[in-house]
Amino acid sequence: MTTANERTQAVLDTREFLIALAHPRSESDVPKEIRGRAEILLRHYPSTGDMQIVGLACPIWYGMPNTGIKFDTKNMVYAIDERRGNTVFDWLVNNASWILYAIAAVTALAGAALVFILLKNIH
Repeated sequence: MTTANERTQAVLDTREFLIALAHPRSESDVPKEIRGRAEILLRHYPSTGDMQIVGLACPIWYGMPNTGIKFDTKNMVYAIDERRGNTVFDWLVNNASWILYAIAAVTALAGAALVFILLKNIH
């Protein structure tokens, strides 16, 4: 069974692999199409910072990245509201219900779109 930390490390290892494909030591090592595809994928691939936030938001599924830096959730300030000094953890807790509502709404819309497409193809 995969642990949350193993899952996070797999995401970060995959990022490093894509970076190695996109920027090889020698261009002859990796075909141009593969380098281009890896660069496209990296544009939207989660960074270590993204995975730190995911680790805070979803600790059951993803662990905190092992960066060698002590991650202090009590003193970490998020950029959205640094004037008030709220931490990322506070923000996630205070907005958890809205985040879940948004996820539920998107899931419902995707499900409705799928049903519509299936029904359209049946007739």
